Amino acid sequence: MKNWKFWLLIALIAMLSACAEKADEAPKIDPLAVPTSTDKDAWRKFMNAVMKETKFTEGAKGIYPYYVGEGDDTRKREVIQESIRNGIQPGYAYVITGADSTKVADFIVSAFAEAKPDTLLQTKLLFIGKQADDARVRGAVEPSGMAVVFHGTD
Repeated sequence: MKNWKFWLLIALIAMLSACAEKADEAPKIDPLAVPTSTDKDAWRKFMNAVMKETKFTEGAKGIYPYYVGEGDDTRKREVIQESIRNGIQPGYAYVITGADSTKVADFIVSAFAEAKPDTLLQTKLLFIGKQADDARVRGAVEPSGMAVVFHGTD
């Protein structure tokens, strides 16, 4: 009788060992891999990974991350416009991204449309999007004095 318990224990250990090996073989997800969906959480994780990788947040007094999604982002744009009107304090930064780079660029251009020249010195923007949209974003933001950092998704 005792012998079967021993063999049962050996079989269980072998099965658990095989399961542990398969778990180790699970594919690792690269945090800097551009999300292929419009999942907000995946884009926020990606945004955080890009900020860490580029060391964008080093020395910043505050970071304001924005994900431009499929819905109506009017309120987000109004918050940024209000900040621009009131003046963003030196050392603060914005990070703006989304699944649709053209929509993100449109969002940024409209948010900075009323920014006065040289009023946002010593502030910065991390634009995470497609290379084709970078020049348009820079053209809208840089006259305000805000530095633009680009991270490509293409």
